[in-house]
Amino acid sequence: MTSPDPVPAPARSAPDHFRVALPAPLDVPASLAFLGKWGDDLLDRWDGTHLVRTVNSGGRAIPFVGVSAGTVAEPALDVTTEHAADPPAGVRRAAGA
Repeated sequence: MTSPDPVPAPARSAPDHFRVALPAPLDVPASLAFLGKWGDDLLDRWDGTHLVRTVNSGGRAIPFVGVSAGTVAEPALDVTTEHAADPPAGVRRAAGA
């Protein structure tokens, strides 16, 4: 008896990276510190450097990782998300753009 071919995994696209400039002055780690204060709530994760969360875009949950970048005088968040020709507006809003 032969088993059927396994269902192929969905194609994954390359991640998309972009930088979101934030209004100055802003201490990004201090501003997000409250997210890590009580531990991981499985919604917003902040370890002092990386913000991990999802946003809703067109009824689809889009995961992203934001890494604090820049300085207080020129703050930014480096964002990685699934590849998209135009990163979802929800990701940019959640990242502060």
